[in-house]
Amino acid sequence: MRGLLVALLLLTAAAPAQAVPSYTEKLYIDAKAAIEPDRPSVRKFIVVVAGNQGAPAQWVGRQARKKLSDGRRTLTVFMEPEAVKGFALLVWERVDQPPLEWVYLAPVRRVLKGIDLDEFPFIYSDLTFADLGVMKLGDRQLTLLGAEQRAGKRTFKIQEVPREERAYARIITWLPSDTKLPMEREYYDAADALLKTERFDVQAVDGALLPIKLRVENKIENTNTELHVSDVHYDIDVPDRLFDPSKLGQVADDPFWQSEAANPPPPAPPANP
Repeated sequence: MRGLLVALLLLTAAAPAQAVPSYTEKLYIDAKAAIEPDRPSVRKFIVVVAGNQGAPAQWVGRQARKKLSDGRRTLTVFMEPEAVKGFALLVWERVDQPPLEWVYLAPVRRVLKGIDLDEFPFIYSDLTFADLGVMKLGDRQLTLLGAEQRAGKRTFKIQEVPREERAYARIITWLPSDTKLPMEREYYDAADALLKTERFDVQAVDGALLPIKLRVENKIENTNTELHVSDVHYDIDVPDRLFDPSKLGQVADDPFWQSEAANPPPPAPPANP
């Protein structure tokens, strides 16, 4: 998810020893490990887009995650309505290399590879494709601005500044001291005007902490988009074929999405004593 895209530690392979991450960098590394465990998983998500005219639009998608021998892969694909069905994003987190990304644009049946998704907007919403993907570490300078009370919680306040020029000149993130997972983010332009905010609702699901809701508010256009996550299942048999970039055009119709593996029954209620 984009509110979760943070900077990756650049390791110097030629150096005799790897650089030790700072405390601030370690906060982000630990957050990624908590939100994205190596356990194979699937989940459902709903995107609700509210504009400044008319009723909100709603889109439904599925996501699968798995660690393969060559790195972790995350597939996100939209299922309904027909207007967005087939849009897909595949992220391959390679070992000791920058991640590779593919986007399948269903209306034109075209795959885009290796584009910068950090600020690439998903159609007609306040989300980017990166909001639907993974938490990336790497290309930003992190500064711990101190501790601060935020929404009744003690938080770490961290500033992110991209190392290369981007639409967002800086980002402020608040991590609660208990969970150390993103609670709120603010995005500013080069003139230090607030462009958008993101707020997260983090809950424990099947032994893992997970942002089950993300709300993005566009301060310029006066619009908002919400991302709701549900039906999260870990430790299931996710087929490798879902993560083949050459098959992104067919992945929305893969029979896995209708299988019992992708839709296991809910746990039985505890028996009465």
